[in-house]
Amino acid sequence: MSPPKYSRLELERRWLVPLDLVQHLAVDRTRWLEDRYIHGTHLRLRVVHEEGLAPVFKLGKKYPFDARQGQPTVSVYLSADEHAALAQLPAQAVRKQRHTVAGGALDVYVHPCLAFAIYEMEFNHPSQARHYAAPAFVGREVTGLAEFSGHALAHSTAP
Repeated sequence: MSPPKYSRLELERRWLVPLDLVQHLAVDRTRWLEDRYIHGTHLRLRVVHEEGLAPVFKLGKKYPFDARQGQPTVSVYLSADEHAALAQLPAQAVRKQRHTVAGGALDVYVHPCLAFAIYEMEFNHPSQARHYAAPAFVGREVTGLAEFSGHALAHSTAP
């Protein structure tokens, strides 16, 4: 199956990280993300807050994961008014801190409060992803596992 028109392939790997290790990691940057997974769709409404910067508003959609190709995604940047209008739709909300750590992103969920964090690393080429040596602080790899998708975590269905 070829990716949908206008999408880009997101090639990433994801791992669980025990929360007790998070406080010991060297953080380069921190952002607050608020995601709303709109009921009955595969759409995610996002606002990104970073100290000293204006909020960034996005509407995104991730298509089914393919282990060989990655995951086709589409993102649209929105105005604050467009975001506010779409935020009226019924949705499941997530709030998390995203730390830049060891060249990747470490998501610590505030709501729902999860017993783990998720470390993810994005790649430009499949061979980079295959040969990547994950940092020592990560645990089980959960790349492509639906129960650890943002949508599933928003509904608190992760083990």
